[in-house]
Amino acid sequence: MAEIKIRLRDSVTEKQVEVELPDDVAVKNLLPEITRELGVKESIQHRLTNKTQGFEYNEDDTLASRGTKPDAECVLAYEIVQGAWMV
Repeated sequence: MAEIKIRLRDSVTEKQVEVELPDDVAVKNLLPEITRELGVKESIQHRLTNKTQGFEYNEDDTLASRGTKPDAECVLAYEIVQGAWMV
């Protein structure tokens, strides 16, 4: 397991942090750490987008499987549930 350094940004608060994450763990399993780093409620549904490379991660993707480059900017966005943003 290798680690990759990326920049995380919260799509609502615009908070940014640099983190090192394992590159072989599914995104769905990384979300608890990502939300903790950004200070976001973990129970809310999220999606992760790689803004540097222009794609959205599926929950079973790993950073390595999508070819995530070091220092990529990844944005944590909130899922819309029943027509309202969950914050």
